[in-house]
Amino acid sequence: MADRSGRGALHLLSRFWSPPRSIVTAVREISGLSRAERRRRPADLLIKMLAHKDCTGLLKKLIPFLIDTGLRISEALALTWEHVGLKPKQGASLGWVYVAKGKSKYAKRHVPLTERSLQILSDMKKSSTSMFLFPAENGEQLSRHWPSEQFRTLRKAMKLPKDCVVHACRHTFCTRLGEAGADAFVSQRLAGHSRIVISQRYVHPTPERLEQAVSRLNPEPVAVQ
Repeated sequence: MADRSGRGALHLLSRFWSPPRSIVTAVREISGLSRAERRRRPADLLIKMLAHKDCTGLLKKLIPFLIDTGLRISEALALTWEHVGLKPKQGASLGWVYVAKGKSKYAKRHVPLTERSLQILSDMKKSSTSMFLFPAENGEQLSRHWPSEQFRTLRKAMKLPKDCVVHACRHTFCTRLGEAGADAFVSQRLAGHSRIVISQRYVHPTPERLEQAVSRLNPEPVAVQ
């Protein structure tokens, strides 16, 4: 009985409500894409933004950094140079950034730097006069609204869909981790997700990876005397 009443309520709602045009447009845009293409779509849009003539110098450094580290925009803008290791720690082979605090207790973490992000920070360090990695013009911490405004301006100029936002950089990072073979636990640690189920959304085991996992169970060959 409850199920019928639920369907009735949905039917009644559909008669008087239609989804916003932005939702309809987004669904139409991605409906013809494969799952892999839908996952890579944000990255493709970000590449287009970086190549645009109106993309500012700071944004050209910030976007690749966010893509390579997966930091939330609030975490990246709060970073100071004392939270950066351009040289590897003992026993490590990569530089790192340290997120001291964030959205939850799980946000506190070290994130290794890719060669690209290391080069970006190394170049910025040479001319930096602020304690912050990505400072405002006065050297103080940059407002998190500035990148959003920059994205909004570029979206309008390039006529990009509304889902091309700053957070797409973090989504791209997690997607690339999954495609590189990282499991959900590694992704959770690097991204600072509060729940493992969030990280699992980005992990899509291929048939090849499944076979590799099972092949590790094969016993070691025993020499015949």
